[in-house]
Amino acid sequence: MDRRQPAPRRPAPECSPRQVRGSVLYVRPVVGGVEHDVDGIEPYPVEAGRAAFGVPASLVLRVLRRGDFRFLREARDPSR
Repeated sequence: MDRRQPAPRRPAPECSPRQVRGSVLYVRPVVGGVEHDVDGIEPYPVEAGRAAFGVPASLVLRVLRRGDFRFLREARDPSR
């Protein structure tokens, strides 16, 4: 009997610890080596969400019936 090893899990996307300031949860996702402050998570339209991934991936998302997309609102820099 052939016993295959399970595929290694991919690490989760980098994200610094979550911080709570007042009643708002701040998340700092890392994109391209740069941290971004996020101060809002909003629903996003299905077609626009699929289109954000490009043609091959949007077709896969349609076949898999993925229709829940979120927009991460970037926090304004308080020094500006």
